[in-house]
Amino acid sequence: MNLKRLDYFCHLALLSNFTRAAQKIGIAQPALTIAIQKLEQEVGFKLINRADKNSLLTAEGEVLFKLATQLLSQAKQIELELEELKGVEGGTIHYGVSAMMSCYYFPKILTEFKQKHPKIKIHLVDQETTAIEKKRLNSKLDLALVCSDL
Repeated sequence: MNLKRLDYFCHLALLSNFTRAAQKIGIAQPALTIAIQKLEQEVGFKLINRADKNSLLTAEGEVLFKLATQLLSQAKQIELELEELKGVEGGTIHYGVSAMMSCYYFPKILTEFKQKHPKIKIHLVDQETTAIEKKRLNSKLDLALVCSDL
């Protein structure tokens, strides 16, 4: 089932007028009429009362409108959540830092990082350099900031 046609149908149902619905959607009125006719063919029911000016939707149209509204709402939610995943930097970083570095350099770095990436959690491991290097080599830390002779 075509979501665009369902969206057009819902606009039409809400506005109860082909011309106003087409203007709201941003398409020509004949294009909206064709889209609704194709939707009717697709579902196998007449959805619009073309003879009765008091009631735009048929009984089947009312049922479809209710279900289509729910479906389009869910589709919009999916789009929003997927869009958030594109832009969100989330998760946890396991960060090792030696005592000297944690006192002098790390507070400024951490503050700037948290301002730029507020959704990322930092799990800080503050140990002596050798222990930090060992944990990093064993993949127990994602990053390490140490002072080394090398």
